[in-house]
Amino acid sequence: KGFQIRKSACPYEGENYMKPSENAAKISPPVKFYLEKIQELCRKEGCGLLLLSVPSPKNWNVEKHNGTAQCAQELGIPFLDLNCMTEELGIDWQKDSYDGGDHLNLSGAQKVTDYLGKYLRESYHFRGNYSEETQRRWAAGLKKYQEAVRLA
Repeated sequence: KGFQIRKSACPYEGENYMKPSENAAKISPPVKFYLEKIQELCRKEGCGLLLLSVPSPKNWNVEKHNGTAQCAQELGIPFLDLNCMTEELGIDWQKDSYDGGDHLNLSGAQKVTDYLGKYLRESYHFRGNYSEETQRRWAAGLKKYQEAVRLA
């Protein structure tokens, strides 16, 4: 489903990328326009929308957090920024990134996935009436993931 399993680690060596600041990055008009379109489509289809940022010190900072949080609040969209929760997640930048803080490796991704799964279960209601075909595809994906983790 888009994740490449990498167990190797290349640490993030930078400073605290989420050091508090009042500055906010500006959300560009095209980004806000398409976010509103996505929000409209979600309303039309009867599904929820959650903005999510996963830990990535190479691509994120507190100014981006502040700008995104302001935009989300204006539009009434919940925003979960896991960059603000790396201690709670147990992220260890010496062990949980495979490319110096750009992406999480398997260890970091498992920490994020565990937290996000719990958050979604506690915050949202999911219907359990998935087609047999959908269930089969997810089961096949799980088996493929488990085999890849074992071999990695």
